[in-house]
Amino acid sequence: MRRVFEKLRRNQKGGILIFTLIFGAITSIMIITGVSSYAIFETRASNHKHNRDVSLHIAEAGINYYR
Repeated sequence: MRRVFEKLRRNQKGGILIFTLIFGAITSIMIITGVSSYAIFETRASNHKHNRDVSLHIAEAGINYYR
């Protein structure tokens, strides 16, 4: 009977380890996804602002040329 309880005790430790690994992996994936999404969003916003500034400079250069 004692062997059965020792087996159960060992199985619970393994179960907790597996639960911890799965929970850690899911948490890591969520964090990595969030950070990469934020980086992509910021890159797109930066490119949009840069393109807008370049077009404004080109328009001002055209205005100054024809003055």
